[in-house]
Amino acid sequence: MVELYAPDLEDLRANGVTVAGVARPVHLILMGDHSFTTSFDGHAGATCHFLCCYCCCLARLTAATKKLLPNFADYGTLQDGSRAGRVPCTIFHMSVMATLYANGPLATLLDPPSVSIALSYERRPLVVFAPKDIVPMPLHITSGVSPWMLSLGVEAVAFDLGAARAEKYAAALTTALRLNVGVSRTPYWRGTFAGRACDKIGRRLAAVCDVFDGFVPPARTAAHRRACELWAKLQPALNRAATFEAPERATFRRQATEFVDLLRSSFEWESITRKLHILACHAADWLDRYGSLGQFA
Repeated sequence: MVELYAPDLEDLRANGVTVAGVARPVHLILMGDHSFTTSFDGHAGATCHFLCCYCCCLARLTAATKKLLPNFADYGTLQDGSRAGRVPCTIFHMSVMATLYANGPLATLLDPPSVSIALSYERRPLVVFAPKDIVPMPLHITSGVSPWMLSLGVEAVAFDLGAARAEKYAAALTTALRLNVGVSRTPYWRGTFAGRACDKIGRRLAAVCDVFDGFVPPARTAAHRRACELWAKLQPALNRAATFEAPERATFRRQATEFVDLLRSSFEWESITRKLHILACHAADWLDRYGSLGQFA
């Protein structure tokens, strides 16, 4: 569907728009969820080697990846936490991919490029966007992380004390969410939480911590409570349609880094997701550039 409008978007960016007889320049910004963004810019999507549209970090290291990329250590992986964004994506590379796939997608090329050249781009971008002009999904980060924090607690109890104890914790957590937080799961999106419920969970994670503290050893409760505190502090910058001053932006960068690195170090079985990676490595850059994340939610 977007392909039908791509020429109009290019014309808009090239020629601007006339307002009251005056030509105004236009700055195009790409915003949407991962599926939309990757469909738009020609990226391979959620199952590729290079998941991020801002940097060239790998999803994870596997035997197959090591064979394909002898210099895999240069890129880093999502599991490196805040140290993952080592090699940035560039608009020059996007322009090269647009030229490469001008006559057809990757599957049709007689001499396809290596993974280290394509960086998981497999189709011609509909419009070439600089990575810095792609919104880092503030709404989707909130909707993804808040329910994930609840699952993290269940996994922690299972990891420390077994499945039977985790089942009891899940029942107690469900009661606390309904009575103390005031949220319930939706009948859609696989029965998870959505919209305002995710915001409310983030603001009232202390109630979740109170339940969690009665089920696991003290060392685990301290890490979990600190992670919940950090997430509650990060949410306003993600959701408020306001402009934040330099001290607040610096605090957001520090807390986002600490949050993701704490999850990686204290919950050893857990994997860093793409949304957590964007939060730790790229959201603060957007916040510094435009002064706000919530205005683009």
